[in-house]
Amino acid sequence: MAPRQVVHSSLVGRDDDERRVRALLTGHRLVTVVGPGGVGKTRVASAVAEEGGGLPVSLCELAAVADPAGVPAAVTEALGFGSLSGAALGLADAERLVLLDNAEHHLDAVADVAQALLTEVPGLRLLVTSQVPLGLPGERVTVLAPLPVPDGDDPVAALASPAVQLFAARAREAGADLVLDDPTAVCVAALCRRLDGLPLAIELAAARSRTLGPADMLRHLDARFQLLTSARGHRPDRQQSLESAIGWSHARLDPAVQRFFARLGTFRGPFSDEAAHAVAADDGDTLATSLTRLDALVTPSLLTTASRLGRTWYSLPESLRLFARDRLSEAGELELCEERAVRRHTADAEQIVRLSQRSWPGELFAALLSTQLNLQEGIRWCLGHDADADRAFSLFIPLWGVVHNARAETVLALGDQLLDRWDDLALALWCEVVATTATAAIVTGDLARGRGLAERVLDSAGPGDSPRRLGEAMATRALHMVRRADGEWAAALSIVERGIDAAYGGGWVACAHELEIIRALATSRVRGRAAGLEVAREVQRGLTDADGPILGVFAVVTCAGLMDTSDPAGTVTLFSAALDQASSAGYPWGVGTAHTGLAAVALGQGDLAGAAAHLTRSLDVFVALGHDAEVATTLRWAAATLSTAGRASAAEVAQAAVPPGMSELPALEELLLEPLPAAVRPLSAAGLRAALAVARPGLADLAGATGGSGPAPAAGPPDERPRTGSRTPRPGPGTWSREGPLWVITFAGRTVRTPDAKGLADLAVLVGRPNVEVSAAELMGAAVESPDLGPMIDETAKAQYRRRVADLQDDVLEAEDLGDLGRAEQARLELDQLLAELASSTGLGGRTRRAGAVDERARSAVTWRIRDAIKRLAQVHPSLGDHLRTTVRTGRWCAYEPADEVHWEVLGR
Repeated sequence: MAPRQVVHSSLVGRDDDERRVRALLTGHRLVTVVGPGGVGKTRVASAVAEEGGGLPVSLCELAAVADPAGVPAAVTEALGFGSLSGAALGLADAERLVLLDNAEHHLDAVADVAQALLTEVPGLRLLVTSQVPLGLPGERVTVLAPLPVPDGDDPVAALASPAVQLFAARAREAGADLVLDDPTAVCVAALCRRLDGLPLAIELAAARSRTLGPADMLRHLDARFQLLTSARGHRPDRQQSLESAIGWSHARLDPAVQRFFARLGTFRGPFSDEAAHAVAADDGDTLATSLTRLDALVTPSLLTTASRLGRTWYSLPESLRLFARDRLSEAGELELCEERAVRRHTADAEQIVRLSQRSWPGELFAALLSTQLNLQEGIRWCLGHDADADRAFSLFIPLWGVVHNARAETVLALGDQLLDRWDDLALALWCEVVATTATAAIVTGDLARGRGLAERVLDSAGPGDSPRRLGEAMATRALHMVRRADGEWAAALSIVERGIDAAYGGGWVACAHELEIIRALATSRVRGRAAGLEVAREVQRGLTDADGPILGVFAVVTCAGLMDTSDPAGTVTLFSAALDQASSAGYPWGVGTAHTGLAAVALGQGDLAGAAAHLTRSLDVFVALGHDAEVATTLRWAAATLSTAGRASAAEVAQAAVPPGMSELPALEELLLEPLPAAVRPLSAAGLRAALAVARPGLADLAGATGGSGPAPAAGPPDERPRTGSRTPRPGPGTWSREGPLWVITFAGRTVRTPDAKGLADLAVLVGRPNVEVSAAELMGAAVESPDLGPMIDETAKAQYRRRVADLQDDVLEAEDLGDLGRAEQARLELDQLLAELASSTGLGGRTRRAGAVDERARSAVTWRIRDAIKRLAQVHPSLGDHLRTTVRTGRWCAYEPADEVHWEVLGR
């Protein structure tokens, strides 16, 4: 019987996933692609199998097998034999790739057959799709995630989104006349985001697009399980609707796990294992039992996980959350479990506030960022169910800590609702609620409302009113921003000093430190930059590790902004350090502000491409945060950059939407070549969108046109030059330079920064010596010795090293698949150290290894770390990743061999 043919299904946005699976199959005989139902596992695996890598391919569709006992016959039939023993004899040493699709239907039976085949047929490779891994030795599991969907309403990002492209392709296949203009692209992106980027859900929605437009579908998504069904019969029963796809997986859970899953539907955002236990556990269950049930939900991809600073956070995608809530409602437990959840969220909120009194450690900030959606949902519950304000106010206060790092519009709306219901000066925490609402109003650009709210707090809090000290300090922070925007620097300094006294008086040390850093900014305007810098440095010197990275980043950014402009190198060093620290701490405001500072320095040095690249990253961060005030500040720098480049009309549009004075880095304004208007006016959402629509492509084109090496030459009417999206980016010139712990790489007009790794250093050598072969031993730093100097490392140590190297390589890939970048980086560092040691050390017997062993170990190590570095670069700069994949050759001799000459400037190797 001939092997069954693999039927290819069209794919959109899965090129990287295909490459990853193919790469795994080259080094592993059993690769399992796991993911939730409807994520596209079969299509990706079929595309990989269709190519086959030169091997004959057989497909076995296991969903059609009714009984586990029928699995061996189904697999051997697909191989063209009548039994497993016959397949083992017939295939012998033949090489073949077998795709076992939908293994979760009969997992144990599939695992038994897979183990037998791998044992008896050494040339066989198995590619498995399943919601659950087989659990066999040597199995390499890769997680297929939903398609990425951009945050925000940027039409350029929406049009580039694979999820949006999939929707458009399937809508046109269904006969819809869909035109992806900018507003439609933004609407489709919002729809795909609500559908969690799940391909099945997106395709089911697209199939309806002849009768419902994207905006109509968005309005009906609360009834998604009725909306997202298929009238066509080509899909398996379990994929005829979104509800049936989820229900198929849910039905295979143990009843106790089903109950646990349903109760988790009360969480709007990420949650910890302790929170899950508090809300979802049965009476009498231990935390260990809840951990087991969490694992039972993570394994079939019914829960997703993310790691922040070493702690795991669980979450339910929206469709799964709604499915869980429906089950909870059917069980009559919805209101009971929502009350449980609010009690837990309130306890979490009170603990966050209590712990933040002395410091802002990274773990606390990560917890607040993770739980903010749950706090918001708890506030909404209290508004509808509680007679008094106690719990709602307690849930609201921690949001002050993220209002600069999350969508302030939501915080403002909730604050307004709370004050509409409970605007009573006598209430505990009233000052803190009003001050938080004031801050949110200012961050969103409503300076007048923010000023009025902040002044109400300060008018109500007397000097000896200790219980209201935190609210008073928070209000001075808000009012300082308004005074600064008005140019009233002496008043800003005075109000901050009042806030410092209030914070220390109430024991709120972390808040006092933050206000002291802000005082440095005000001091620089009242008493001169040198005086402000000294204040900032004094605060920085007083901070310790116990104060946490957030205050540290704020202090470093402030010092950088206040440094003398005659020392651009020192300023860049500080901003780069702040960028590294903020990235590691998951502190988005710090990341965006550091990029803005680096852009300002680049502009002052005439590096327009560098300024444009940094401003693009800064805009990406602040638009995603919904931080309109910082978007406005960044647009000021964009206007100055575009104006300097001779693009006057674009600069005017960018500047027209922007009220100046909102920057946290006022001293850097001296780098601008022309002073900007000083009038203050409310931010206009429409104006910001218009400015972004002009500034973003203008910056991208400027970066691409200049190639990262100084001012752009004047060439034709500057504002009529083609946008980056309408032309093919040129591959060079490029720069590859080391700045402290980071590599800064510019290619095709785009600049990226990435942490140091051995593979990046290897690539720097290769691109700096194009078309020249470099030995892997040279890259590794290993001496090539004569072949008769003694035996290689002894067998015991060699086996231990090999096992650890393989484990670490798998750890890196698995952590990246799961999005756990901290774990991936830790494993990568250990791997680099181990491989370097293997290349240069002696064996346990004390004798030097043969040269051949050094060569082979260097080949293996360098090949892996170069490929890993290229993969990492592709994640942040896809065109650079594609370029390097096709031009870098690895092996005992490595080389960079571009088809067209590319000039690289390599610095700091």
